[in-house]
Amino acid sequence: MVNPLASLRSLYVIALLVCVCLLSSSTRAQQQPASDALLPETARGVELYRQGKFAEAVEALKKASESGGAEAWHFLGLAYKQQGKRKEARGAFEQAILVRMGKLSPHVPAETLKAYGELNQEERARRLARLAASYKEAAETVAEFVSLNPEEADFWQAQLSSLHYYATHLASPTSTTPLYAPADVTTPAQILRREYPLYTERARHKQRRGTVALRVTLGSDGTVQHILVLKWLPDGLTGKAVDAARATKFTPAVKDGRPVSVWATLEYNFNIY
Repeated sequence: MVNPLASLRSLYVIALLVCVCLLSSSTRAQQQPASDALLPETARGVELYRQGKFAEAVEALKKASESGGAEAWHFLGLAYKQQGKRKEARGAFEQAILVRMGKLSPHVPAETLKAYGELNQEERARRLARLAASYKEAAETVAEFVSLNPEEADFWQAQLSSLHYYATHLASPTSTTPLYAPADVTTPAQILRREYPLYTERARHKQRRGTVALRVTLGSDGTVQHILVLKWLPDGLTGKAVDAARATKFTPAVKDGRPVSVWATLEYNFNIY
């Protein structure tokens, strides 16, 4: 059977993980170059691509991609696409997506939560702007991937739509339909009912195990919206997790006396016993 959402006592607890993600991303940014485009081999490959030397760009970017950088994989996909090598391009874009989506996943220690809560509004805005930029980068790669007519095109179109939503709303928190960070509300969202996904027969037969992580909006109307898959599993398990997340019921977060939308992370653990 499926292991229920780990330690899910309220959507507030889950949502707070997302806030912490901002600090983790900032710490990693201080330890690494802002972009792997700064690495010599990647920079050379990108320049060759921009000069229209696609075969040479592919060779340079294949070497650069060994470091696992998203920029190298993304431009390798573009170079393959210009050569008409659609299968190779899809593979490169898939790798870029994995890296760029990984930047949006919450893998952070709990002690950084307090630090985020102590940031002033200006610093929080800067953090949100950087996170919005990460969503935009991921959207650029997914858009290129979608242009190659991949399998499950509807799924990827939905992913692209959600990426655009988060990139826009995180960068413009003062919009007419604002999206708040969990730490910026007066009262957190509280769970009323949660659904647990079941294994598909195919996944059970293959004894699939792992976690599906979703970025969602806990809407001011009490519905789960803009579901973005940050970490997925094959054999239908991702779809089961999305269906379960969509069926979750909760009391919306409140800010200044009115219900508001906040962003959160939901994780579904699949184990066979």
